[in-house]
Amino acid sequence: MSEAEAALIWLGVPSELGDLALVASADGLAGILLPRRGPLAHAVHGRWSGARRGTTPVLALFEQELRLYLAGGRPGFTGPLDLRGASEYERAVYEVTRTIPHGETRTYGWVAERAGGSAQAVGNVLGKNPIPIVVPCHRVVAAGSLGGFTGGLPLKRALLRLEGAAPHGQTELPLTPERRTVR
Repeated sequence: MSEAEAALIWLGVPSELGDLALVASADGLAGILLPRRGPLAHAVHGRWSGARRGTTPVLALFEQELRLYLAGGRPGFTGPLDLRGASEYERAVYEVTRTIPHGETRTYGWVAERAGGSAQAVGNVLGKNPIPIVVPCHRVVAAGSLGGFTGGLPLKRALLRLEGAAPHGQTELPLTPERRTVR
């Protein structure tokens, strides 16, 4: 176990979408584990082996903001992020993705135009986004389809519906001007 892993603290957050986990270091939020099958602690330790359960002021802040978001509120996530493992390019993609407004979507190509690289490169970076929801990769769609999502397309649809970006019950987002998607 590395020193960085030993310093990680995690907190479970039950929600209607399933149990999530917030993981933080002394420097900020380092990860969000999306709902999945099986015990939450097992999943956390599978990804962050040295993390211990607890809370910190950073975790308390993100928990409060996450609960507000999941209740349909529109918070800006304001706490510090710990992206120390991210490359310069990954940080650029995450930064551009964080500018996508609540309730709107953008294409992978749109992100690529601003961060550099190709739409495929952006998709690869977002596929390993350690802090989904806060770095709202669910708001990034393919040109002509919903695209992918590490948490699964049902969760992507649920998050977009929560934000009002997809009509309730709709299985795909139509990419029209009315849907506020920018290519």
